[in-house]
Amino acid sequence: MALRLAADHDGPRPAKQPYRAVSEPDRDCPQGRHWHPAPVALQADATPLAPRITQSAEAAGIPLARLDPEGAQLRVTVAKVGYAEASAWIASLEARDGVRVLAIEMSRLTEPGQITLRMTLEDAR
Repeated sequence: MALRLAADHDGPRPAKQPYRAVSEPDRDCPQGRHWHPAPVALQADATPLAPRITQSAEAAGIPLARLDPEGAQLRVTVAKVGYAEASAWIASLEARDGVRVLAIEMSRLTEPGQITLRMTLEDAR
């Protein structure tokens, strides 16, 4: 994402931009030309953890075998998934879905590149 100075802005910004175009000038810059992006708080998703995991897994093509709630935590079991797909899904859970991975166990299957996956997750929000 390219940031531009306010004077260079020639139209409306996209509605779902996670940063404002500019915030405050850098006080250390003698000319005041350096502007820095200001993070805007993203709205917290009120969706409970289990439906969020289910939706994320469906979007990633991950076949969930079992979900077991344990208080505020959730144990997730996947019987068979590709290692690369599982790794990408886990990264997206932490980066986009507000989920923290507390424990993870992967076991190789006889089919190349395929694993079973067991995780314990909690809401990071």
